[in-house]
Amino acid sequence: MSELYNIEAEQSVLGSILLDKDVMEKVTDILEEKDFYKEAHRVIYKSMINLYNNQSEIDLITLADDLRSQGYLDEIGGIGYITSLSSIVPTTDNVKYYANIVKSNSQKRTLWFIFNTGTKGIERGESIDYVMSKFEASTEFLDIDKNEGAENIDTVLNTVINNIEQIQLGNLEEKIKTGISIIDKHTGGLGRGQLITIGAYSGQGKSSLVMQMLKNIIINAKKEDKKTPKVLYITREMTKEEVAQRLILSLCDIGNEKLVKNGLTDKDFKKIADATEIFSNSNLYIDQSSSTIFDIQKQVRIVKPDIVVIDYLQLLQPTDNKLPRERQVAELSRALKNMTLDLNITIIQLTQLAEQATYCRPHGERFTRESRAIYMDSNIVIYLWEVRGDRNLEEAIKRSERVKEMATPHGASKPEVDTLEEKIVNFKNNGCPFIEIIVDKYRTVTTGSQYYLFEGKTMNYFPIG
Repeated sequence: MSELYNIEAEQSVLGSILLDKDVMEKVTDILEEKDFYKEAHRVIYKSMINLYNNQSEIDLITLADDLRSQGYLDEIGGIGYITSLSSIVPTTDNVKYYANIVKSNSQKRTLWFIFNTGTKGIERGESIDYVMSKFEASTEFLDIDKNEGAENIDTVLNTVINNIEQIQLGNLEEKIKTGISIIDKHTGGLGRGQLITIGAYSGQGKSSLVMQMLKNIIINAKKEDKKTPKVLYITREMTKEEVAQRLILSLCDIGNEKLVKNGLTDKDFKKIADATEIFSNSNLYIDQSSSTIFDIQKQVRIVKPDIVVIDYLQLLQPTDNKLPRERQVAELSRALKNMTLDLNITIIQLTQLAEQATYCRPHGERFTRESRAIYMDSNIVIYLWEVRGDRNLEEAIKRSERVKEMATPHGASKPEVDTLEEKIVNFKNNGCPFIEIIVDKYRTVTTGSQYYLFEGKTMNYFPIG
C-alpha cells in the first residue's frame, strides 16, 4: 500500500500553505480534505480551509489556536509537528506539483478499493452486471464527488439559513413546472435530487402523462425564452420512433387512427411541421437500448441530462438474477435513487401497479408492484386511477362540481349539475376514461388529487374542476 500514498508530498502541500496562505486558491482547486492519506493531515487541511474562508491569517499561532479550540492539537502531534511542516519546503513554487501527487494517490486508493470490492463480489457469486454497475457508479464520479461525509451541525445550519434567505429573495434555482396543475400545486414542480414515481395499472396512461409533462416543459421554456432542460427518455416499451411520433401527434391533437387511415389533411400536415420544429431543438434525447442500471449510468455520463425518464422500471434487467424478484426491483429503485443524489438530477420512473388491486383506489406503498421499496425510495409518488363503478363515479362528479362551485364568483350563476355528468358519460362512451391524478406522497408538502379526462386517441389529459 505504500505506493498509494506520499507523506512527504502531503507535508509539502501543508508547509507551502503555512509559508503563503495565498496558495490556498491553487490547492483547493485540486484537493479536498479526503484526498490526504494521513488523518492528521486531513485535520490540519480542514482547519486551514476554515481559517482561509474566515479571511484569517494562516500561520503557526492561528493554526495551533484553531486546532486547540477543536480539541485536535495534541492528536495531530502538537505545535511541534506544525512547526516541522513550516520548515519542510523552502518555496511555494511547486505547490501545484505536490498537490497533484496527493490527488493522484487519492484516486489510486479509491480505484484499489473499488477493484478489491468487485473481486470479492465476484467471489461471492454476484453477477457481472451487478459488479460492473457498482464499478461504473464509483469510477464515473471519482473526480467530482464532493460529499465529505459527516458535517458539524453549525455548518449544516448555516447552509439552511442561507437557503431560507435565498428562497425569500427568489434566488434559488427554480423548479421545473410540469404544466399539470395538481402536480405543480403540491410539489412546486420538478426539483433536482428527486426520484419521482408515476404508477398506474396497465393501459391507464402513465406514459402519456409523462409525455404531456415533457411537452409542457419544452413549450413553456421556448415561450419564456429560457434554456430547455436536457431530458433523457429511456424507453423499454416503445421504439425511439414511436416515442417521437406520439409526442408530435399528441401536440397536434391528431389521433393515431387518423394517421393509419390516411386521413391527414393539409392543415394536419402544417400542425405536424410546426410540432417537428418545436421538438427539433428541444434538448430531448431518446434511448431504447439501455436495459440495465449500468447502461443507464453510461447514458447519463454521455448526455449529462437534467431529467431522466425510465419507461418503465419493471422492464429493466435486474443486476442479479439469483435474487428474489422483490429484491431485484428494490435494488433497481435504490440504484436510481442513489443516482439522483450523486448527480443532483431528477429521475422520473414509471411503474406498474399490482393488478390484483385494479378496482381499488391506490394509496400508500402496498400498491407498488413487486416491491414496496419503490414507494419508500421515492421523494414524490403520483398515482393514476381510472374512476370505475357508479358509486365512485358519482362521488367524483360531486367533488368536481363542488370545486367548480367554490371557484364561482359571488353572485354569478352556478354550473348546472347535469353538465359535468353528461360530459363525463359522453367522453367515457367515446373511449375517454375519467382519471384521478393523485399526488400520494410528497415528503415536505401536502398531498391531494384532481380529476382529468384522458383522451386516448390523442394521448392528452384535460382537467375537470
